[in-house]
Order: sequence, then C-alpha cells, then structure tokens
Amino acid sequence: MRIGLLGGTFDPVHCGHLAVARQVRDACALDGVWLIPAARSPFRGAPHASAAHRVAMCRLAVQGRPWLEVRDLELSRPAPSYTIDTLRALAKAHPNADFVLIVGTDALEAMAAWRDTAAIFAICEVVAVARPGFAAALPADLAREHPESVTRIRILRDGASDIAASDVRRRVAARDSLEGLVPDTVAAYIQRHGLYGRR
Repeated sequence: MRIGLLGGTFDPVHCGHLAVARQVRDACALDGVWLIPAARSPFRGAPHASAAHRVAMCRLAVQGRPWLEVRDLELSRPAPSYTIDTLRALAKAHPNADFVLIVGTDALEAMAAWRDTAAIFAICEVVAVARPGFAAALPADLAREHPESVTRIRILRDGASDIAASDVRRRVAARDSLEGLVPDTVAAYIQRHGLYGRR
C-alpha cells in the first residue's frame, strides 16, 4: 500500500486540502491519503478551534471519498506535533506500507529546520505541491544539508489551490458565504457550533 500523509492544523479543513490530496493521489498512484490533524504545529500558534472540532470537520470532509481517511494519532500526544514522531509511529504500526509525506512548497522551504529531517527522508518519500508565492524548487539549504533529499523529494509544479484557512475564518467572522471554500457539511458544522466568531 502506498499511503499519502497530509498533516496540518485543519483549522478548518477546506477544499484546498481535498484538492491537494486528490492531486497527489493521482500523480503518485497512491492507494489512499490520510489527513492527520496536528495538536499544534511547532511553527504556528494555538489553533482557533479545539482538536475535537477540527477532527469532526475532517471526518465530515472525507465522507463519500473512500480513499481519504482521518487519523488522529497526533492529538493523543503532547503538543507540539513533530512530523518525525508521527512517521515513526506509523511506520511501526504499518510496516508493510510505503508512506509519502505531502507538503506545500512553503513548508519545503523550512524543512531543513525540522526535527530529524534526515530521519524523515529515511522513512518516506516527500511530495511538495506548489504554493503561490513560493519557489517550486528544492531549497538550496535543504539540498546542501541533506543531499539525500535530491532523490527523496518530488515537486508537483501544477499549482495547488490558493485557499487558506485564515481566509475561511475571516469570511466566517464577516458572515460571508463559504461556498466553494469548504464542503457544505463543514460549513454547516461551523455555523451549528458557532466556530470562528459565527453565532
């Protein structure tokens, strides 16, 4: 089994996340993609919505997409969430799976500073999806400090969606439509629970 791993805060999950998951699944012949909500990213502040809400929205978003699943293993560990800890846990639990870590080119630019970057490349391939405003190329510091990255990273230059969770939250607070930005089930959940300033 070849499984893509798409981690993130998912605050909230949106159509851009789903588009990236499908793009990488198709480009890399994956059997499935797992969404992995983070307790808290080491590079960001605390999420706006609780872990329970973020997982619930992810579960709604994957409905009707049998190739897409939600795995909440990071939420059972103390924050922040480090990618290498998740990869080691998954490799141990699923020894016969080949994992592909899905990131944006924005995250790729910071990857040399991640915890145990070399160990990440030892466990899995990395696929970076182009993000607006970021170079669709292997960062020079990553290639210099981790030469193995040259053969372990694939960059998809077909641009991903430019939807951002921060934009979704602003639209919710302004009571603007979320049509086309999040699945309808997620929009209904946000309204029902009064998330992101919606009352």
